[in-house]
Amino acid sequence: MTQEKAKSNSVVTSTFDYATGMLVVKVVGVEDEIKFDVRAFAGEAYDALSDGGKRGLGHGMTQRISDRAAIGRDRTTGASATPQEKWSAMNALASHYANGGGWELAGGGLPPVNRPALYQATAFVRGLDAVKVEATYRDKTDEVLRSLLTIPAIAGKYTEIVKAGNKAENPKAAELLAELEKAMAEAPKPEPTTPAPQPEEPKQSKKKAA
Repeated sequence: MTQEKAKSNSVVTSTFDYATGMLVVKVVGVEDEIKFDVRAFAGEAYDALSDGGKRGLGHGMTQRISDRAAIGRDRTTGASATPQEKWSAMNALASHYANGGGWELAGGGLPPVNRPALYQATAFVRGLDAVKVEATYRDKTDEVLRSLLTIPAIAGKYTEIVKAGNKAENPKAAELLAELEKAMAEAPKPEPTTPAPQPEEPKQSKKKAA
């Protein structure tokens, strides 16, 4: 009764149990799952649907939530969205629906602001404590926080911090490389071969001139 689907880029995977109406979405590199109760979202009408109808509704909600992971490059830094940013964008929409929100979600499809990076950048430029900056701005929306990125010094430091964070090695990639190195270390090494001796050319006798 469970359907499993992976996006073409294999970053987002999902499972949907049409019997219970539970949709689970995962992002490679992020431990937490996004759980969305399609049955509760649809209301009593869900139980009246055929199995095909439930599957169709589950597919539609899977696509709707997963589409939020299609985030363009950051307009400030030019960096691609991280797995955590993709997860956050999808989780925001799922939570929005679960709490009775409308079909559309404000935000214009922009990637979420990297708040820790922005707090650090602001603190560095202004000579403040990052903890105090976070306490001051934690309740502000991303739309409001983006106004800080119009300040060149903060935007530059923000870009530097984000790019440094994006260079962190993916845990899965590190695991694959470790497996490769282990396999190469355990593979039998070919024994060195000794080149066969070359036959000596026969010596030609020199005839004395008469």
